[in-house]
Amino acid sequence: MLKNTINFILGCIILTTICVVPSFSIELTTSAKGDKKQINAEKKGSETGRSLPRFVSLKSSKVNMRRGPGKEFRIDWVYYRKNLPVKIIFEYLRWRKIEDFEGYTGWVHASLLSGKKSLIIIGDNVPLRERPVKDASSIAYLQRHVLVFPELCKKAWCKVEINSYSGWLDRELVWGDF
Repeated sequence: MLKNTINFILGCIILTTICVVPSFSIELTTSAKGDKKQINAEKKGSETGRSLPRFVSLKSSKVNMRRGPGKEFRIDWVYYRKNLPVKIIFEYLRWRKIEDFEGYTGWVHASLLSGKKSLIIIGDNVPLRERPVKDASSIAYLQRHVLVFPELCKKAWCKVEINSYSGWLDRELVWGDF
């Protein structure tokens, strides 16, 4: 009982001391004329120094998502889908707070995440287009929750290959990339 109470208190302390600093802008004077240039300072992970949030994927076909950053925290969710895209929203030691495509958040050990990019289809019967325009011919239709791997993403479109098909997806109909 005492161990559970201590773990609970420790968890509360860790979670209340972990705060995320929002992105902000800085104005700098860049010339003698007084021209001003605006720079967006992006949030960086405390452990890796990489930008947050960022997309990664699950490295294993079984990944436990926990309530807090440690094995002593309860498992809230188990993912059984290798390459599922997730968004890292915070770092604490070797643990990453992630968010999935349905908005669920929790903590995963960093060793269970991969830098491999993937996208998940979030619409129904999403057309895979020949070219990156809305009126281009459809090559195939992809079902909700299908995973695809992007070759290239720019503006409103991502080029993907799935099975023997290669084409373009509207970025509004997939999750896993900004």
